Amino acid sequence: MEDLNLEALKERAGSAYRLVTLFQKRMRELERGWPPLVDPAGRKLHQVVQEEFERGLIHLAIGEKADALREERSAEEAELTRRRLVRERGSRLSGPSSEVPGKPPAAPAP
Repeated sequence: MEDLNLEALKERAGSAYRLVTLFQKRMRELERGWPPLVDPAGRKLHQVVQEEFERGLIHLAIGEKADALREERSAEEAELTRRRLVRERGSRLSGPSSEVPGKPPAAPAP
C-alpha cells in the first residue's frame, strides 16, 4: 500500500477534523474487538485504518445517520459484552473444583 500524504487524506475526508475523528473512532472500534475490514497482517492499528479508508470501506457518519448507527452499535456492543460475560462465567463454573481428590462430595444440607 502506498503511503498517502496528510493533505491527500484530508482532502479525501473533507477536512482535517473529519479525518482525525474518523481514524480515532475506527481505531477505538478495533481496540474494542470489532473485526478489521482488511487483513491486519501484523500492522499497527492506524495502518489498518488507513487502508480501510483508502479502499473506501469506512466513512464518517454525521447527523441522524450517525445517531442511528450509534444506537445500533450500542446494542451490538451490549450483546458482545453479555456473551463475553456468559463465557467467563461458564469457564469459572467449569473450572477446577474445590473438592478434595479421593474424598466424596459433601452431602447437601437438609
